[in-house]
Amino acid sequence: MKTYKLGNLGDRVLTVKKRDGQHVATLRIKNVDMKYVELPPKRWAAFRQVVGEVNEAAKSVSVG
Repeated sequence: MKTYKLGNLGDRVLTVKKRDGQHVATLRIKNVDMKYVELPPKRWAAFRQVVGEVNEAAKSVSVG
């Protein structure tokens, strides 16, 4: 299992582990148990391609 800190504050933690013979990436918000997403490698790669769009959409939702 490998763990990486992400975000400007290091408040997001990416863990890559092998489960049932497949690698799984789990992205969690630090100190928050219920907010996380688990993605297999192909979906993680697809997410990485659109992460900029996701960030912009999240900003517009938080603004109103």
